[in-house]
Amino acid sequence: MNPLIISLIILFVIGWNHFQFKRKLLSPYVYYAVQFLFIYHILFSFIFTFYIEKEGGDAWRYWNGFESTHQWSTHWGSRSDFIKWLNYIPSHQLGLSFWVGNLIYAAISYIGFRQLLIFLAENSGIQHQKEKMLALVLVLCMPNVHFWTAGIGKEALLWLALTGALLGMRRFSYRWLVVFFFIGLAWWIRPINGLGLGLIFGLSLIVSKGIPKRIKYGLTFFGLVLGYMALEKIKLYMAIPTLNWAFVQEFSQSQFDFLSGFQAGSEVPMAQYNIFQRIWVLFFRPLINESTTGWYLVPAIENSLYLLSCLLAIFCNFKNRHFNIPVPILMGILFGIFMASIYALTLNNLGIIVRMKSIYMPFFYLANYFLIASCVPFAPSPSPVK
Repeated sequence: MNPLIISLIILFVIGWNHFQFKRKLLSPYVYYAVQFLFIYHILFSFIFTFYIEKEGGDAWRYWNGFESTHQWSTHWGSRSDFIKWLNYIPSHQLGLSFWVGNLIYAAISYIGFRQLLIFLAENSGIQHQKEKMLALVLVLCMPNVHFWTAGIGKEALLWLALTGALLGMRRFSYRWLVVFFFIGLAWWIRPINGLGLGLIFGLSLIVSKGIPKRIKYGLTFFGLVLGYMALEKIKLYMAIPTLNWAFVQEFSQSQFDFLSGFQAGSEVPMAQYNIFQRIWVLFFRPLINESTTGWYLVPAIENSLYLLSCLLAIFCNFKNRHFNIPVPILMGILFGIFMASIYALTLNNLGIIVRMKSIYMPFFYLANYFLIASCVPFAPSPSPVK
């Protein structure tokens, strides 16, 4: 049964890509790109399965942590409870294996990669240009996000929510329900992510030129109310009595102490670091010379490539300042800055940092792609993007 389901999932997604290609009249380069990206992403599902079975992790508990006395309704809730609620029927009732579960989550998270790739290809004027499409696909193949979204867990759904919300904000007038759904999904899975997306959505409303002012005012007021309620809910989750800098520092230290208690072997002394050192940890570590195991080598190579791309992007910015970065990519960067600010105060475990940052780092990679594109001949020349 399991091999049959795996085959059906793979054939369904490949067929769906083919149908979308015919319906939207996409170029052959986009078609091959989305199909390649799917196969590439699915391969990470098997790597993720091997990793969890060897090293352990929450994914195994999310899929196999059911007892015969458990009922579906008992798992309903937010965060980890929601993941277990989603897994109850396929795992506990249908008896699907752990690796099938990972494949299901990989197919779901692939939608985010697919829609992001199609959007960039269509709106950057590169879908008919082979070299430019190849460069874009290579950027989207950075492995860390594929690894953490190709298996059972929060990152797979958060990646879908993030890309869905950011792309939906471009056409909010007729995709408002989609945007609200994805922001709500992110909130339900990890409240701080939902709050960050909500802030980005509020900013997009303020700068949007296609929405009447009266609707802007109404939505802004509604958003402020929801934002206040969300902040109060987060304070309740974290047992925060009041928000001031002294308490933030105290809370930050308590989080560092909590993670240090696990003695995971990848602790970083964030409490002793200044802001620049913390930024370095969050965006560029581990580097190749710091990779102590094979599992750290891949993200280390990715971080090194990102560092090189940052240096090249800075050079290109001095040389040619006429570039265009798509608005959803800019919003993704703002979301990443918000999340990195939170992580700088709460995370001191390099392994957790590598996982948690995986869903927003692709937007930084893509920003460098467009910056470098302004002065590299084989990259897309500057063109209006939406």
